[in-house]
Amino acid sequence: MESLLTEENLKLFFILFGAGFITIFIMALTNKVVIFEDSGDLMITVGLILAPAIGALCLAFLMPAETSPAWTPDYNVFSGSGAAIFVSAITVLTFIFCLVKTFTNSIASNGLQWGIGIAIFRIISAFIIIFAIIGFINKLTEDKNRGVSAAAIVMLLTTGIFAWILKILINGEKVAQKRIEAAQQTS
Repeated sequence: MESLLTEENLKLFFILFGAGFITIFIMALTNKVVIFEDSGDLMITVGLILAPAIGALCLAFLMPAETSPAWTPDYNVFSGSGAAIFVSAITVLTFIFCLVKTFTNSIASNGLQWGIGIAIFRIISAFIIIFAIIGFINKLTEDKNRGVSAAAIVMLLTTGIFAWILKILINGEKVAQKRIEAAQQTS
């Protein structure tokens, strides 16, 4: 029996996944499905990334220095102290809350059929947005030879693109209005 993880199967998976991603984005663009109800809904999904990142930073801050009497070579970062256990537990609970809320909000807005796929799209979109922002900031601070006007133009264009994409993805009110209009036409 042939392995499922062949290069050809992986390419097919990424092609199908990309096509699905583009399809959902077009459906959001035409207000057929709700991606994010509002900015709070977006932040819950972004919390899937921010909660572990903030938790990791807190745990790194709580880790004792090698010169500290609390430090041992086999020190466990997640449960090495009461504070570390507390931060780890809060981080995990926040992540689970954000994950469940992302799926339930998506299913409530779009039904079970589309909701699960859109929830996955939301999570991946949040990762893309966070990494694009980090890359954008890195690019702006990296090149010392670029003039201020060139950096300002790049910043303005990129901010405009982000604002346009977020305007498309935060479409709860537009879809609700479109659904009301469609229901009134069929009545």
